[in-house]
Amino acid sequence: QVVDRGMAGSMAWIFRDLAILCCVLEVVFGQVVAKKFVFPGDAAGWTVEGCRLCTQANADAGLQIGDESGGSEAFYFRAPASGLVGLQAAYGGGLSVDLTHSGVSGSSSYISAPDVILSSEQFNVSLGIEGVIYSDGVKTEFAHASLLESAGWTVLGPAGTYGASTCASVCGQAAPSGAQEACQPMTGVLLASVLSSLSTILVRGGYAAGKETAVLRRLVLTEPDAPQMPSMEPYHAQCKEGGTASTGARSST
Repeated sequence: QVVDRGMAGSMAWIFRDLAILCCVLEVVFGQVVAKKFVFPGDAAGWTVEGCRLCTQANADAGLQIGDESGGSEAFYFRAPASGLVGLQAAYGGGLSVDLTHSGVSGSSSYISAPDVILSSEQFNVSLGIEGVIYSDGVKTEFAHASLLESAGWTVLGPAGTYGASTCASVCGQAAPSGAQEACQPMTGVLLASVLSSLSTILVRGGYAAGKETAVLRRLVLTEPDAPQMPSMEPYHAQCKEGGTASTGARSST
């Protein structure tokens, strides 16, 4: 019995030490990552962009947009500016979207357009990224985009540009009249500046030509584990002859 009590005491000390060790490891390696729930944190004020005939309604745990007219252009869930404060710390972190959708019948009916758009009236620029929610007509398993300039964000044009880019290629072509100021190189400083002064975020709901329905369940911006220093160095696709963009690479100039 004395031996059993001794063994029981030893085991108790071992379990206690393991518990302390786990706590230490949790403190040392655990990261508290701040998250900003843009939706459904504030569902009031959300509107439809790009579809005059679409219907908007509250759905189970989300906001629903229906296009029963069978339009041929992409439409968006548009966030109100009131829910977009304090997001500058998300630079270097990520953006995640939980969206259900019906209506895409394949790549033949897929409409090419940015999946997520960040727009700043203060800096008069809109940034967009494609292939986050759908890629060539196929829904991605996890809709996530890094909030870094190297993730594929491009300058679409002045604030209020919600479709394909109105800017010229980064390969040296002239920007269209009136858009020269907005059509600046993509840099980390630009992305961080837009995040600090967002006037709206648009999440794409329309992906195909024809009738479709989308339900936005969640939009989350997550801060990085450690603050990131944005770069002023332009980041863009390498340019082939003729002004065609290929794989992404940071400019050496």
